[in-house]
Amino acid sequence: MLARTVRSSALLALLALSCSTADGGSEPAPDRGKAQQDDVSGSVGHRDPRLGGAPTFVWMNRAGAPSFSSASEAAVALMPAVSRSFGLAANAPPIALAHLDDHGKGPIVARYEQHVGGLEVFRGGVNVIMSRALRPIAAAGFLAPTARGSERVFALGSADALAIGARLIGVTPAFSPVAEKNGYERFAGAGLFAPARAKKVLFPTGGSEGLELEPAWYVELILASGPARAWVLSASDGRVLFENNLVRNDAFSYRVFADSETKLPMDGPQGNLVAPHPSGKPDKQQLEWQPSQLVTLQNFPFSKNDPWLAPGATTTDGNNVVAYADRVAPDGFDQGADTTPALTSPLTFDHVYDTAAFPDATSASIQASATQLFYVTNFLHDWFYDAGFDEKSGNHQLDNFGRGGKGGDPLYAEAQDNSGRNNANAMVPPDGQSPRIQMFVFSGASNASLVVSAPASIAGTKTVGIASGFGKDVFDVTGSVVLAVDGGGADPADGCEAIENEVAGKIVLVHRGTCSFAQKAAAAQAAGAAGVLIANVASSTNPTVAPFMGGQQDGISIPVLSLSLADGQALEGAVSSGAMVTMKRAAGGDLDGALDTTIVAHEWGHVLSSRLVGNGMGLRTNQAGGLGEGWGDFTALLLMARPDDPGNFGGTYANGSYATSGSGDDIYFGTRRVPYSIDFTKNALTLKHIANGNPLPADVATSFGEDGSFNSEVHNTGEVWATMLWECYASLLREGRLSFTEAQDRMKHYLVASLKLTPSDPTIIEARDAVLAAALAVDTKDFALFWKAFARRGAGAGAVGPEKDSSTNQGVKESFEFGNDLQIVEAKLDDDVISCDHDGILDEAEVGTLELTVRNTGSGLLAEPKAELFAKTEGVTILDSAPSKLPPLEPFASATLKLRASITGTKSGEPIELDVAVSDPSLPDGRVIHVIVPTRYDADQTPQSSATDRVDTTKTVWKVTGEGAGAKWERSTKTGDGFWEIVDPPQRADHKLTSPSFTIEGTTFSLSFKHKWALKRSTRRNVDIDGGVIELTVDGGKTWKDISTYGQVDYNTTLDDSERTDNPLKGRKAYGDKSAGYPDAWVTSRIDVTLPEHPEKVQLRFRLGASFGRAAEGWAIDDIELGGISSTPFWSYAAHADACDPNGPTVDAGLPQVVASGANVQLAGTATHPSNLPLTYLWSQVAGPAVALTEGGTLAPSFKAPDTNEPVTITLALRAHDGALLSAASRVDVVVGPAKGGADSAGCACRTTPSSRPATGALAFVGIAALLARRSRRR
Repeated sequence: MLARTVRSSALLALLALSCSTADGGSEPAPDRGKAQQDDVSGSVGHRDPRLGGAPTFVWMNRAGAPSFSSASEAAVALMPAVSRSFGLAANAPPIALAHLDDHGKGPIVARYEQHVGGLEVFRGGVNVIMSRALRPIAAAGFLAPTARGSERVFALGSADALAIGARLIGVTPAFSPVAEKNGYERFAGAGLFAPARAKKVLFPTGGSEGLELEPAWYVELILASGPARAWVLSASDGRVLFENNLVRNDAFSYRVFADSETKLPMDGPQGNLVAPHPSGKPDKQQLEWQPSQLVTLQNFPFSKNDPWLAPGATTTDGNNVVAYADRVAPDGFDQGADTTPALTSPLTFDHVYDTAAFPDATSASIQASATQLFYVTNFLHDWFYDAGFDEKSGNHQLDNFGRGGKGGDPLYAEAQDNSGRNNANAMVPPDGQSPRIQMFVFSGASNASLVVSAPASIAGTKTVGIASGFGKDVFDVTGSVVLAVDGGGADPADGCEAIENEVAGKIVLVHRGTCSFAQKAAAAQAAGAAGVLIANVASSTNPTVAPFMGGQQDGISIPVLSLSLADGQALEGAVSSGAMVTMKRAAGGDLDGALDTTIVAHEWGHVLSSRLVGNGMGLRTNQAGGLGEGWGDFTALLLMARPDDPGNFGGTYANGSYATSGSGDDIYFGTRRVPYSIDFTKNALTLKHIANGNPLPADVATSFGEDGSFNSEVHNTGEVWATMLWECYASLLREGRLSFTEAQDRMKHYLVASLKLTPSDPTIIEARDAVLAAALAVDTKDFALFWKAFARRGAGAGAVGPEKDSSTNQGVKESFEFGNDLQIVEAKLDDDVISCDHDGILDEAEVGTLELTVRNTGSGLLAEPKAELFAKTEGVTILDSAPSKLPPLEPFASATLKLRASITGTKSGEPIELDVAVSDPSLPDGRVIHVIVPTRYDADQTPQSSATDRVDTTKTVWKVTGEGAGAKWERSTKTGDGFWEIVDPPQRADHKLTSPSFTIEGTTFSLSFKHKWALKRSTRRNVDIDGGVIELTVDGGKTWKDISTYGQVDYNTTLDDSERTDNPLKGRKAYGDKSAGYPDAWVTSRIDVTLPEHPEKVQLRFRLGASFGRAAEGWAIDDIELGGISSTPFWSYAAHADACDPNGPTVDAGLPQVVASGANVQLAGTATHPSNLPLTYLWSQVAGPAVALTEGGTLAPSFKAPDTNEPVTITLALRAHDGALLSAASRVDVVVGPAKGGADSAGCACRTTPSSRPATGALAFVGIAALLARRSRRR
């Protein structure tokens, strides 16, 4: 709606616009009769004679143009003038505003397009450029002036058109349709770089009556090796109406480690064979080199298809990258000293790298190294361009082609750089100045040792560990040993502070821990040491080995070796005796860092993040530097993950496997402490592991840094951040909603957009929020996945990170929470206030704590939350009944509500039901959450008391064992009712849940149970990989047989028996895939077992077998019942025995009494306490007509006996407590009989009065009294 009155008839016509068009476009042009009145007109500047002189460029007359309040209003209002200026007839296809391009500065561009019946007019569309003041300047493009001809039918189909295109390009692939995308029909075929595409269009042609629209097919074929073409083919007879060569410049050939068909770089000379790691465990696997490939391309396909090299180029000096081997100082390319690859033949860089020799052994290897670096960095430039890292965003190009940003800054990529070893680096100035990456040579396999020559008691050659990223590579140094004294810290010999004692010229011994290996070496070097030995410590995860010393630091030039704990202690003990040693390390074949795509991608990732965050100036702090390292690693991970990766992206991925493969460490780890994985048994890093002092999980294989003392080091912090990003990406890949290509493309866009949203000197929480914001702007489902991914790694809502300038990254508060509402996430009841037996079960007269955990799972602050509880279960009393005020709750934060409660007379085992009324100014009125608290009442757990296991007791006789990966069987109470469950792990595993022994009378018994399962399956191969079975033994576990040997079992599959599986149950019948109705429904199975002879004892076990691959939900089992057995092997609940803590009070309710109706009954209880603490007394009525006690809080309350015509017994119980401990109950019976002649007798124990009633009644009463007199008190 217009905000003010205007003069333009075009704006008046705007009121008549409809809301949509048949093709789904927005806001078609108004009636052309009204458009003639438009004050905006145009003057044709250029025409296309091929199209009958149709206008192609129009200057817009701005003199009479009205003022507009917004760019969108102006764009819509201009449509009539645009239509008239381009000569559209009344029957022309209508134009519609397609999009508005306004970046906040510079010109505004409105795009208009034409469609007829949902079909686009090929190349039909106009862009109108407007000033910031919303004045139209000019319009350029083509608009079809008529729809004539568009009504003709499509005689040819897409398959016909593809066949014509294939014949034209000289190939004969068999096409098969795949999912449509962006309005195109798509087809897969052999030899294609990407799916062939086809769609219906209307092509403007010259006809007998002038310009008309011919129905046609747009066809696009891009070969993996060869040409790329697009055509428009007539839908009537297949004539070629239009042809376009999608390759605009010369294509060069490069011999590189890349896929010759897809053009994607391989991870390195090892190919793509170790990402994910084949075994998923550190097994010292050796790499095997793959041959390099000759790959031909102009550029990696992207929207601009700008060539890497200009026509006629003779070296790797391109528009995006200048690559060379910088083998001689100073930095930069020096003619005559450094090497740039040269052509080996026209348009070809065919240099073969010799992987068996040193990197600089041959000129061909040197040139091959630089060629590889040129290829990968250009690929990354193109691969990220359409994700948003373009010219205006600060990418690296010599010529920006007028697309924004600052040109003149191609990336300098230096292979075999002379300035360092065992590392790489990136230098990234602001846009307009070339960034640089330097790839160093890494140490290959080498022989290292420590020879102890004195004293003789420890002389000999010791096994050592080596360093990969710091220190000398080759040395033979002899010297005396001195123990470091650094004068500070937790360990004065750990070398983490400045070394104070005299170590110059000596070999200094330091203890592992507290700081990084590199820091220790740097401290020793600074003190003048000739070398440093780092001894393992008892607190490490594997003290018996000499640890590999990971980490990277430039400038350390002294020898560094490590020792096991035992060797280190022996050497330290010999220092006072003049220990002499020789440190040795011999050279092996070096490895070329430029060939490791993951390290190249990491360094290029620094260019990406540094340019997008603060334009080269935004990553200054320690935490920001760590994020930069993480973005670098994640750039490599994006490239490493491939659609055919086994394990559904649940495996392990290592950065730098090739470059570090000779350093003595395991390629499973690469350059990091743990590999990247969503599997917490492989990578359990969470937010807290960026902060110093948080040890890494002890049950996860770790390369170095186990004690967490230097978590804040930038590469270690980056490892945690990249793990979180990998969690996000893996969630997209694994969910199944998107194809691999779609998920990969989204993640690249999210990465780039989030970097643009990240502030300078960011914290990890700010970086997290940027990723979430980028996802939220595109897809709420992705946003939810990412929240869950971050929460899984401790960075959920409410997580707190370090301060921006922190050097230790301490102050972390993890959160694993995600949600979108206020919920009661946990409810439990304990007997912790006043208790008899402290068993966690609230019994009669006990007072416990009802604890509710309330979480704000919404998106906004709950400023004044309150909660009020109402018991819905009879007999439950909430002693704190007033509304409870909770603290303000930020999104996803939680608070605990604790209220005192007691139970009287509730059925044992029944859950407590509560209504929790919650309120907050931001919540709707009347919000009530119904809560079920699983509990027991007046019960005890008893062993060997049942043949049925409901899995609801806290104690069990089942035995849990297992081998291999994953968590073992465990009892869960997720639904309030306990059950056994196990997760199906992503690696080989064999997990068993074994029953106790039980006996049977004859040879038969039955087993029944409830269960549900979802286990690993290959949908591609249509086989079940993982499964569960039941086994039985009658010889004490010596031999186990499948229970199907003795009875029919409802197994639903036979597990995969191929060579691809390592499942210990392979080939067996089992429960596999998913149970019916999973996960909501339980399945009941029953097995009738008949044994060949009577056994002495029988045992059962549930067994899960797993193979390498993705993880799955697992197997859950409940209500295990053994029928026809002669023993009771399981725990169960029994009635409360009232056996109370002997440190509490003891009570006696007094002697039983016989009284007459209406008598005043005086009770006489007694109580004692071992510590003479003051007591509170509790009387309760157990049986008989209700009576009202007077002074019920004393030992001697009284009540009036009720009127009765027949004898009745009133039973009362006395308890006492000292504020914490409750006594057992003591009961007393009061027998009330009818009064003779009225209710005026005094009423005393065993006293009777004459009665006019028949003697039988009086005699009965006396008999009861006599019986009572003989009773002892009951408890």
